[in-house]
Amino acid sequence: SIDISIDRKYIETYLGNNIDKTVVMNILKSLEFEIEEKENVYYIKVPTFRATKDITCKADIIEEILRVYGYDNIKGSPNKAEVTAGIKDPIKDMEYLLNDILVKKFDFNEVHSYSWYDNNWLKRLGYEYKNTLKIVNSGVKQYESLRSDILPNLLKIIYDNRKSFEEIKIFEIGRVFKMDDGKLAQPKHLTAAIYSSKDEEQLYRYTKGISSYLLKTAKNIDGKYIQIKDDYKEHCLSISYKDVKLGYVYSIPSSTLKLFSSKHTIKVIDINLQILSTVEKNLIKYEAISKYPETYLDFSILTPMNTLYDDIESLVNRFIHPLIIQTNYIDTYSGKNVPDNMKSTTIRMIIGDSNRTLQIEEITKVKELFINYLNENGLQLR
Repeated sequence: SIDISIDRKYIETYLGNNIDKTVVMNILKSLEFEIEEKENVYYIKVPTFRATKDITCKADIIEEILRVYGYDNIKGSPNKAEVTAGIKDPIKDMEYLLNDILVKKFDFNEVHSYSWYDNNWLKRLGYEYKNTLKIVNSGVKQYESLRSDILPNLLKIIYDNRKSFEEIKIFEIGRVFKMDDGKLAQPKHLTAAIYSSKDEEQLYRYTKGISSYLLKTAKNIDGKYIQIKDDYKEHCLSISYKDVKLGYVYSIPSSTLKLFSSKHTIKVIDINLQILSTVEKNLIKYEAISKYPETYLDFSILTPMNTLYDDIESLVNRFIHPLIIQTNYIDTYSGKNVPDNMKSTTIRMIIGDSNRTLQIEEITKVKELFINYLNENGLQLR
């Protein structure tokens, strides 16, 4: 025979109901079990003809009790659990927003790649990342390094699909892994790549425009773009806001581009979402629409080819006049009717007064003052 002991509380927990101990004992005795109860513990001796077949553990005893007691006699009751408010994750919310923008507005495709490098692919790219974190017992030496940059994985996807598409626009939101002051850091990055045969300068401005739109939509901020040098990035612009570095916009080096195509270029956006999430969002200010018309003044300013728009914008913004509402960038052109090694940057100045309609003399005066201001700073109109 088999001896089994069961705590009464164990039975009640298992069934979810309280069954009177007299009922329990009577049921088991009717099935020829020998049973004693001491201090809420049942000591049960299983009859020989059951011990060699189907009664071997506590669960079997409970099944016998329930079979006779009746399954329908067990009253259902909802599980009790604490309900707590969910924790809002600002990074996750921002991920969804930026994902939506890239897919719906700019026709990108989201991809997901491995969190490690393919060392053979890095060699083909000519990339060498120093101080990468190694995977212990990776099994394959080719995949021993955790990624510190998402781009190489995106480039592999572009390379594998380049013959099937004339243009490829992909992005990934994922973690990168690096050491920061001796501690492991794994911030989330958004990295987007555009593979296209379109005019390189237009594509570059388009890519920069996407990055500006992302920052404006996510945080209502205007990033500052500063040109820097980097071994693996051509025409690289560092993106910052209030001296906080947020990411980069750049081109793939021509030496690497040869691996893909002689007719295409690849432009890249890389934004650190971990840092961007800490930037306080600027509140949107709303103003009543003026009842009086505004006037648009377009100025095409000639500058050397290597002049950055940030420098032009900074100069324009230093011109102060009470009638100026805002100034916007329109276009940059070089070619016919523009001197060699020069470019024409067009800006639009919007002027007006919320209390009255401007006189033609006032409009002309603003225009003359601005042209004189440009001349004083060594610039002229096209």
